[in-house]
Amino acid sequence: MTFSTGFLPQSVAVGDFNNDARLDIVVANNGSNDVSVLLGYGNGSFQNQMTFPTGSEPQSVAVGDFNNDTQLEIVVANY
Repeated sequence: MTFSTGFLPQSVAVGDFNNDARLDIVVANNGSNDVSVLLGYGNGSFQNQMTFPTGSEPQSVAVGDFNNDTQLEIVVANY
């Protein structure tokens, strides 16, 4: 399967970003200075990407509960 993301994708992380018990994907897009979030349907397919701007040239993404609110956050490392 192929899923559209931004320009020059660099890094991928997986987590449940919308609390529906289905895995979602976040991609750092180096060439378009944004991240793509693709929400999962739970059957191996995903919704079309939603993009969110980042700083210049995002290199990697990570996922975790960084503020202890039991919700996942996405962090981005820029060049």
